[in-house]
Amino acid sequence: MNIAELYKIVFSTCVEFAVYQKDVVSNVEQMLPMLNELGSLYFTENYYRLDEEDYHLVQMLLTDILKDITQGLEQQDRVLLEDTLEYGLLKFLEIFLEDDEILALKEACVIEP
Repeated sequence: MNIAELYKIVFSTCVEFAVYQKDVVSNVEQMLPMLNELGSLYFTENYYRLDEEDYHLVQMLLTDILKDITQGLEQQDRVLLEDTLEYGLLKFLEIFLEDDEILALKEACVIEP
C-alpha cells in the first residue's frame, strides 16, 4: 500500500471539488480498490507495529472513516464525501507521513496538470 500515492489522490480530489466543483463521487468510486487495500492492511495485521492500544484506536478511526465514505456513496452525498476525505482520510493518512513529505505531496498536486 502506497500511503503517499493515496494521499495525493485524495488531496487532488478535495482540491478539484473545492475549486472546480468536480464530482467527488466518481473519484471516490475510483479510489475504492486503494481504500480496500488500506482497510485490509490495517484490519489484518499491525503493519506499523503500533502498541495494542494505538493499533485499536487506528482501527476504530479507519472504521469510522470507511463508514462515512460508504454512507456518502450510498446517498450520493458529495458534501459528506468531501468532508470525510478532507477531515477524515487525509488526516488519517498524515499520521503515517512526515511533515516535509506532506508538503511535497501537496506541492506536487498543485504543479501537476
